[in-house]
Amino acid sequence: MDTFINQALLKPLELLGLQVLNVLPNVLAMGIILLGGLFIAWASGSFVERLLHVIGFDRLCDRLGMNAALLRGGVKTDPSRLVGRSIYWTVIVLASIAALGALNLTPINQFAQSLLAYVPHLVTAAVILLAGYFLSNFVSRAVLIAAVNAGLPPARLIATCSRWGIQALAGAMALEQLGIAQHIVVVGFGITWGGIVLAGAIAFGLGATDLAKGFLERRLVGRSKPGTADDLHHLYRRTTMSKLIVYTDLDGSLLDGTSYSYEAATPALTALREQGIPLVLVSSKTRAEMEPLRQRLDHHDPFIVENGGAVFIPHGLFDFPFERMRTRSPYQVIEFGLPYHMLREVLKQIEDAVETPLQGFGDLSVEAIMQVTGLMHADAVLAKQREYDEPYLLQGPQPLIEEVCRQIVTRGLRWTKGGRLFHLMGDNNKGEAASVLLRCYHRQQRMSGQTERIETVGIGDSINDAPLLAMVDYPILVQKPDGSYDPDLHLSGMIRAPGIGPVGWNEAVLDLLTQVS
Repeated sequence: MDTFINQALLKPLELLGLQVLNVLPNVLAMGIILLGGLFIAWASGSFVERLLHVIGFDRLCDRLGMNAALLRGGVKTDPSRLVGRSIYWTVIVLASIAALGALNLTPINQFAQSLLAYVPHLVTAAVILLAGYFLSNFVSRAVLIAAVNAGLPPARLIATCSRWGIQALAGAMALEQLGIAQHIVVVGFGITWGGIVLAGAIAFGLGATDLAKGFLERRLVGRSKPGTADDLHHLYRRTTMSKLIVYTDLDGSLLDGTSYSYEAATPALTALREQGIPLVLVSSKTRAEMEPLRQRLDHHDPFIVENGGAVFIPHGLFDFPFERMRTRSPYQVIEFGLPYHMLREVLKQIEDAVETPLQGFGDLSVEAIMQVTGLMHADAVLAKQREYDEPYLLQGPQPLIEEVCRQIVTRGLRWTKGGRLFHLMGDNNKGEAASVLLRCYHRQQRMSGQTERIETVGIGDSINDAPLLAMVDYPILVQKPDGSYDPDLHLSGMIRAPGIGPVGWNEAVLDLLTQVS
């Protein structure tokens, strides 16, 4: 019995204890290496980040256009911090591999060696994915601008396809670099890409004849004819059995460009309200400016402020949370623009770079804003309460204007012009904000089980409204005070309302409602 106990119980426990004692120093060594690696990673990463910041690495990257490229790629972290975090994680990976080796166990040592040999492939794949991401965003924006300028109706779709195409190619290259199912990746990517091209060709050939006809007519014959009643009827017949959402610019569109009155559009506003059609106000105005207007209009739908800087949604309108949402009673807010103080800093940097004073609203008195905009004193006070957009005065020769705009773009920001003022803003515009809001309406519709199509109408008067008009299904352009249409706007399917500002706005909307009722 004693022999059995010794052989069956005590001997295995003794062997286990000896093995634990043999491995324990290695485990302690692994722990020490990990702790040391964490400290070295933190110290080296922080040191390099601070050193690069002190020697002006961020400013150098800004002059070289790298900051702009990062911002266009959706990365708002300083280059010095990116380098510091890269060093941190590199040291962490190397320390982890060294810690595994300290265990001195053959299988683990072999795994660590294999992992170490695989690290260059991981780094290369990460660089490919990162480069592909930046390139796809840059190309998609360039394609979007080119498609809008060319008058192609599916401009945003074309830009989206270009972005995902480049990212798919980068993903395939990264997988090939990692050695994951190389042949399957190559063949699958070839088949997928070929299918996309073929499907696009068939779709264009069979389903886009009208688009092709319109495009060729614009290029070979000239600009579209001014809008007529027949144009409006042709447009609105297509909206039957659809749910409508109307997006509208304010100054010069719904509001008279001089008096800021919407009285001429009252019949159409009443009709929209009675039929329960959402009216989304889209403007360069501040939230403080738009709230009194919304009270006068009895407006309860979402509104977009400061050239797409943020979407303000009445609390409880949608039954789900939003990305980038914060609550600002009585609204849920989706923010896209940069904080106002950052825009002010950038404007001063550009002012120093071009050696020319640039007066923004933050520099102007209320009286000066009244003179520039024609606003009453109370409205000018509200116009100064900016959050995401900085209007500024820029007068001078064309080369100066072009240089200021170039300085803005190289910093990854955007500009637009409305009336006498230029606007400095972050990576946002009216169209992108309206598109995000539209996705919210689509989601709400799916959750409620509705099956109607949602079709969008956009109304504007100037090039500042181009991103919004390019996003909607049916863009409507109203006349300027002199009875003309903005000559810089060229969009396929553009409807030219027969009237100035709110007069044309009213006629276009009433004609719309007559056709869909």
